[in-house]
Amino acid sequence: MNLGVLFPLGGSLKELEKHGQKKRFINYYLAAYQKNFQKIFVFSYPKFPHRYLYTFFLPFLNFKRIIQCDVLRVMQLTGVIPAIICKVLLKKPYVVTYGYDYEKFARIEGKKIFIPLLKILEKTGISFSDTVIVTSEVIKNKLQKKYPTKQILLLPNSVDTRAFKPKPKTFNQKKINILFVGRLEKQKNLSNLILAISLSQFKKQIILSLIGRGTQAKKLKRLARDKDVKTKFITRVSYQKMPQEFQKADIFTLVSTLEGQPKVLIEALSCGLPTIASNISSHQEIIKNKKNGILTEASPQTIASKIDCLVKDENLRKKLSQNARKTAFQKFNIKKTILKEIKLLKNEQSLFLG
Repeated sequence: MNLGVLFPLGGSLKELEKHGQKKRFINYYLAAYQKNFQKIFVFSYPKFPHRYLYTFFLPFLNFKRIIQCDVLRVMQLTGVIPAIICKVLLKKPYVVTYGYDYEKFARIEGKKIFIPLLKILEKTGISFSDTVIVTSEVIKNKLQKKYPTKQILLLPNSVDTRAFKPKPKTFNQKKINILFVGRLEKQKNLSNLILAISLSQFKKQIILSLIGRGTQAKKLKRLARDKDVKTKFITRVSYQKMPQEFQKADIFTLVSTLEGQPKVLIEALSCGLPTIASNISSHQEIIKNKKNGILTEASPQTIASKIDCLVKDENLRKKLSQNARKTAFQKFNIKKTILKEIKLLKNEQSLFLG
């Protein structure tokens, strides 16, 4: 049995490498696929006049390989067009991930022009699919209401708990390391995080590390400078070195206004980091307030109060750290998740042939 892997629109191994995710994809997903399928075909987006144009030509330009695939795995909804073409013309079954609310993200990022296209892509992509994988209960409930006859499977984002693990360290109130990992975009609410630190009674002791890149970088650097918040901007860290970044931190923050199901939040929990996360539905599925993390409203004043509370309360930090690690280990183990996915892919192909 052969598997074809389709990246999101414009995606490739080079793109994954640029964002420090290539090793994760190869070491976990591809390695597991290779153990369970005879052949794996990975379809990347090469240099082409335009990625939107290439997505329609991909099945034809790669016909000799596509025809050998028994089932297609589409990594995100935006990469579903080639799979739809293969389903219609070649009867190839496919499984697609619906990872987050694409329409809401487009609104927040000022890409409203794409919303009509995303609606068409969602309806068509899900209608032709054999199974839709979602990462959160919220998305599952949303899609089940809209597409009651489709098979929707919940497979949460997961982490290698052996790599992302706690490292003993002493908390030093004179030098408090707060960490954020992700895209530097509006929806991440990083301006309010910087403002919150400027309001904290521990402002002079805090160093904020922002790992990622994005359109808000210059604005955030300016704000940090204006508010005299000590901030490190790190554009890229390889996946193998990310556990060390979490282990160096004292507190992890993710105060976004919107998320899918963020892998970085699970990675932080797996490293036993006391975590402050915004009180949004996708975070509520992972964080239980004051048990394995702290949920907060998005305002600078509220975020600041949560930071100060964590810094002052050693017992709370220890409790959150221990429970965070347990949560990651019990609910978000990447090997278990991938095995469930492989079982699904094999089942889809056998059902289709039947």
